[in-house]
Amino acid sequence: MNAVRLVTRYGGPEQTRRLATAIHAGALLGVWASDGPVPVRMTVDRDRVSLTGGKSFTSGALHVTHPLITATDPEGVSRMILVPLGADRRAVPSIGGLTGMRGAETGRCDLDGLTLSTASLIGQAGDYLRQPEFSAGAWRGMAVALGGMDRLVDLLRQQLVARSRDGDPHQRTRIGEALIARETAFFWTRRAALAAGEPDMDPGDVAQTVNLARLAVEHAALHIIERVQRGLGLSAFVQTNPVERVLRDLATYLRQPAPDETLVEAAGWFTGRDPPQPESTEPGYPS
Repeated sequence: MNAVRLVTRYGGPEQTRRLATAIHAGALLGVWASDGPVPVRMTVDRDRVSLTGGKSFTSGALHVTHPLITATDPEGVSRMILVPLGADRRAVPSIGGLTGMRGAETGRCDLDGLTLSTASLIGQAGDYLRQPEFSAGAWRGMAVALGGMDRLVDLLRQQLVARSRDGDPHQRTRIGEALIARETAFFWTRRAALAAGEPDMDPGDVAQTVNLARLAVEHAALHIIERVQRGLGLSAFVQTNPVERVLRDLATYLRQPAPDETLVEAAGWFTGRDPPQPESTEPGYPS
């Protein structure tokens, strides 16, 4: 979704039309922004773009057909490029030893020597890092994490009931704490989504509200992970138990970049002003 959002926001009408056609034909998109050992650089010669370098931490390395990548131009500024890839891609579906999110086949992709039409360039120089869009899109990742939290809370309750341990006061405390953390994550995810969709809000308020939400959701998820591990004990670490994979996947997914910097920036922004209170009157969003 982030890739589609960026193309439709910064790309031209013809690029959006071509993307829609590709998606209807089965295209799979992703954002590949993490450089490999040799960062991706680009040069333009008339109507052609030439790439060198490669990307790392590429989700769906063998399955994404249209990754939206970042590349540094000769002036040192980041540009976005939508790269159509075929079966002849030079990619590996693993970065080696990753404990969670294995199903995403996060790997590496070599883009060295690839040439594309300049029509593949999306937006202008610096658009990828432009605020508030750069930070605001994180609410979609929070929604993914929230789904993992929902599953863990369900599995905790189900497995304690199956063991007839749900009546134990200590286990009930863990269930209650997990439910509180899940609802806290829902609150912040909703608040971030509303802020991201508010066109009249100060861009700094949008970005830093989402940044606060990102850290709040991470804290809530880690709290749930601990409660599940304590509640289920060693059985939570047995690979045949479905909770074990969810724990690994969620813990891995939570490792988003620069959490300390994100919190410091948000706290600095809101030291002299209160966070906004975005609300929606749309059906399904109770006020």
